[in-house]
Amino acid sequence: MMKNSRNVIVVGGSHHNTLGVIRGLGRKGLKPYVILTSRNTRSFVLRSKYIEKSWIVDDSDLAIELLLKEFSSETEKPVLIACHDSISSVFDLRRDELLTYFEVPGSKQSGKITFLMDKKKMGDLAAQIGLNVPETIIINYSNVSLFENIPFPCITKPVESKSGSKGEIVICNNKKELLTFLKDSHKNYIVQRYIDKQFEFQLIGCSLDCGHDIIIPGVSVILRQGRSSNTGFLHYTRLDGTYLETVRAAKSFIRETGYSGLFSVEFLRDKEGVDYFLEINFRNDGNSISVVNAGVNLPFIWYLYCIDSDYSSEVVPIHDEYVMPEFAELSLFIQRQISWKQWICDMKKATSYMDYAEDDPAPTEGWKRYKKQRRTAIVKRIVKTIIGKK
Repeated sequence: MMKNSRNVIVVGGSHHNTLGVIRGLGRKGLKPYVILTSRNTRSFVLRSKYIEKSWIVDDSDLAIELLLKEFSSETEKPVLIACHDSISSVFDLRRDELLTYFEVPGSKQSGKITFLMDKKKMGDLAAQIGLNVPETIIINYSNVSLFENIPFPCITKPVESKSGSKGEIVICNNKKELLTFLKDSHKNYIVQRYIDKQFEFQLIGCSLDCGHDIIIPGVSVILRQGRSSNTGFLHYTRLDGTYLETVRAAKSFIRETGYSGLFSVEFLRDKEGVDYFLEINFRNDGNSISVVNAGVNLPFIWYLYCIDSDYSSEVVPIHDEYVMPEFAELSLFIQRQISWKQWICDMKKATSYMDYAEDDPAPTEGWKRYKKQRRTAIVKRIVKTIIGKK
């Protein structure tokens, strides 16, 4: 265990993404300062025993103002960690200002990371590097008639990760379904050829010194994912030979961006064994607790790098982990998307969880109460509706 030689500040949402970073640092003896961009003033994240001090603000710009107010007079620069796209973009756009006071993840070229958050632009760069990218067009309801060769079935995605949602990712089998999706919005969307996949996977890692040293300890294979969830039940395991070329190209991609910091690159593998690039996240990934639990503490490695300390002893062979987002899985069971038998079997198979941790149980106690209250309210509403119809 080590005492903080410098402050570390985690900025993220009320989500297990942020909680995972807090726990990763806490297990190494660091107590991070935490800024949540959330309107949930009683966030379960803030129950963690590993937090030194916390604040809640409405948005990422206010988070920057808070950072400058509270930490700009530090003798040694605090280390920043981003846990969602919006704060990564603001770190990037205000990079020159922040570098005076903080160790900041991002590219040396201010604005470059925000530029690459546009899925079309990141896809174009990935294709130039040599990664396979599904056929892609940008479209909206008013210009759809200009495109005669839309690849059906197709999948829609928001152009910008920082302002999009999982609800905007929809599979359309024909033009009628695409028009139905587009008509209620005036936004531009990415439309890509839908790839019939074997599975999706992520390369979660840490890029140091603008990509001169890129640590990718293993691969997270998504075993099951909810319709509206950004995470899923996954298997984190060692990289075998089938991933080597994709890893090589992904590292080339990151070096081309000049990025330093935590990241994840998302892919899917089709039925023929071909890997397709989906997107890169220039921040800590929601599934990254799987890497920490498997033996490589990426947030701590980023901290050590930023304070010019040797991190080589932290890069060790991983062990396998089956990681479950337990509350999301419970929702799938309640919605009858998985059977009780499958749910029980996978709960037994899981070696760790996204929300619960034995060494830090307080966050999930509050989360459990919230979920229970919400389910109780739904049941009461249904019963009241049924009684009212009689």
